[in-house]
Amino acid sequence: MSFAWPSVLWLLLAVPGLIAVYLWLGRRRKRVSLRYASLAAVREAAGRAPGWKRHVPPVLLLVAIVALVIAAARPGARITLPSDHRTIVLAIDVSLSMRANDIEPSRIEAAQAAAKAFVKAQPGVPKIRCPRCRTVITVIAEPKPPAAGGGRTRRGHRGRASRPL
Repeated sequence: MSFAWPSVLWLLLAVPGLIAVYLWLGRRRKRVSLRYASLAAVREAAGRAPGWKRHVPPVLLLVAIVALVIAAARPGARITLPSDHRTIVLAIDVSLSMRANDIEPSRIEAAQAAAKAFVKAQPGVPKIRCPRCRTVITVIAEPKPPAAGGGRTRRGHRGRASRPL
C-alpha cells in the first residue's frame, strides 16, 4: 500500500495528545465535584453514573478523526488481477496495390476473407482492432468482442467512420 500524500500521516501523532486531553478533562471533573460540602447530596442529585457508555462518543470521534486523516493521505494499492482478455490487431492494406487481379477475385477481398476466417477461428472472445493502412493509418473499428461488435464501427456506420491515429 502506498499513499499519495504521506505527509498528512504526521497528523496521527495528535491522537495520543487527544487521548491525554480527554483523560485530563475526566480527572479535572472529579476534582471539581470534590469541592461541594456534602458529597452524598451531589451523588443523590447526579443519579447513577453513566459508566462505560459515557466514553463511547469520544472513542467514536477519535476513530472518525483517524479514518479522516488516513483518507486524507489518499491510500492506494496496486492489485494485479488475472485476465484472459486478448486484443488482436488486424492490419489490412487498402492501397492501390490491393486492387490487382492476380488473386481471384482481388487481393483486398482475399485479405478480408482471410481476416474473417482468422477472427472466427479465435478461441474465446478476443478484442479485435482493424486499422486501415494507406499513407495515413486510420482506425476503422475499435477493439471490442466480435459477438458484441457486429462488424460496425464506433459510430454505428459500416466502414466509412474513421479517425486518424
